[in-house]
Amino acid sequence: MKLRILTAAVLAATCAAPGLAAGVTPVGPALSFGTADAPAQFPTVAMRADGSFVVAWTTGTAVMAQRYAAGGTPQGAAIAIYTAPSPNVVWDQPKLTMNAAGDFALAWHIEDSGNAAVGQVEARVYGADGTPLGAAFRFDDDAHPAVHFGFETSEALALDAADHVLGAWTAAVPGKTGLLNADRVALGLYVRRFTAAGAALDGAAQEISNGGKLLTELDSVSAAVADDGHYLVSWSAGGEECTLVPPGAVGCLIDLQPSVVHFRQLDSSGKPKGAVATVLSSLQPGQGLGQQKPLSAMNGSGTFALMWLALTPVAPKIIHSQEYSAAGVVKGGGAVDFPRTQCCSGFGPVVAIDPAGDYVVAYEDQLRLYAPDSSGRMQAVGPAFNSPTSVTGLAMGSGNQFVLVGSTSAGYGQIYSFSK
Repeated sequence: MKLRILTAAVLAATCAAPGLAAGVTPVGPALSFGTADAPAQFPTVAMRADGSFVVAWTTGTAVMAQRYAAGGTPQGAAIAIYTAPSPNVVWDQPKLTMNAAGDFALAWHIEDSGNAAVGQVEARVYGADGTPLGAAFRFDDDAHPAVHFGFETSEALALDAADHVLGAWTAAVPGKTGLLNADRVALGLYVRRFTAAGAALDGAAQEISNGGKLLTELDSVSAAVADDGHYLVSWSAGGEECTLVPPGAVGCLIDLQPSVVHFRQLDSSGKPKGAVATVLSSLQPGQGLGQQKPLSAMNGSGTFALMWLALTPVAPKIIHSQEYSAAGVVKGGGAVDFPRTQCCSGFGPVVAIDPAGDYVVAYEDQLRLYAPDSSGRMQAVGPAFNSPTSVTGLAMGSGNQFVLVGSTSAGYGQIYSFSK
């Protein structure tokens, strides 16, 4: 199984665009992480309100992390989170989450390089000083083993103020398959909470994604938590949609669906607060090629931003972003668009939100800032601007700052300040 490395050749193929937008300024020198012998791949980042942050990445056989103070000074040496025994590999980007105290947790998907069907998701929690708060633990289980789809994200986690971890992952629904493609399993999104030491909370894993519908495509999972402990989980789902008749039956009614972005809020115990919701978009179900690669970000008050990639016959790639209140109500008059009408396949969109509700989005090497105006409507802050690398991770703190990370032949990061 091959891991993808973002090389200089790939970066050279990305779209040309203007430099920094007015009011966006680099803070300090660029960050570098990883080594020549074990270059950083798929880096991601989480930032505390005070501007301190953690970067995590994989080398293909290990998961690593580095703590930084506000301003970008490394804090201690890089932390070896996990090393895969041969022939296993660490597949795709590690997942990283941080709470307001600066404690952080990581999750990673392990696969046997000789058998892609063999794999599991593990996680570990660390204090703000980099001290482990427990051993690594598995958060999927034998009854609902995690399923992975190439470079699509099929697991996520969020860390609350008590250092409890919510794990979310895609798994096959036992005993169900796609009816048009019997070799394709029907999928559900499962969640379960754990202590920092890996003890399961609140009973068995629960399926939250579809309420009686089975889907053969379910990926791009992300999760976040607010200061009051409630969670947000988002994902993309489509393919063969089977409505069980009756619930629990083997047979189902077939409805072929394009991928659509969904989200659901959970209370502090991990139980659903309401029904599954879908984003509002200019691309309606049944038109175009669907909504793909969603990612969500939530600030402490529970305000959250969702972004996703829409593929249409007219414009190959349009990034939609939308902000919601803590109650899940659309803010700012609806979705705003970040058009990308040519080139660029790439890692997928990324998004981060700050305590004020400002958010930054990135796709490939291009970024754009959004902020609410006096009426609460989201507006772009200046034109789109460029990073020197394809962006694979974003995070925001207080004080109009954000940090981005990516990789070429080495891990790259940069802190920026912005005015609005």
